[in-house]
Amino acid sequence: MPEDVRYHLLEDRPGDGGRAVRGLLDRVAAADGVEALGEAFVRGLTEDRGHRHVLAETADGRVVGVLAVDREDTAEVAVDPAHRRRGCLLYTSPSPRDRTRSR
Repeated sequence: MPEDVRYHLLEDRPGDGGRAVRGLLDRVAAADGVEALGEAFVRGLTEDRGHRHVLAETADGRVVGVLAVDREDTAEVAVDPAHRRRGCLLYTSPSPRDRTRSR
């Protein structure tokens, strides 16, 4: 059965969400031997590049997935190797151009 995961935008995460995402990206790179996200999306963690980063976080606060979407709706995703193949982890994010969100 899939683990209970919450979803929210990086900008809505209390604390240093960028650091948590970088930890996830380090785990993915160590397991896969390649970087999970391109440079533009990684820089978008700390720079205003018009990106949205949707985080998947476990109940204990561990970031186990990230969906990065740019202004043209190009997307990249990274999932923690320990949390792969457990069912649906990420959901369809609102377009970065759609500033209204309902949840």
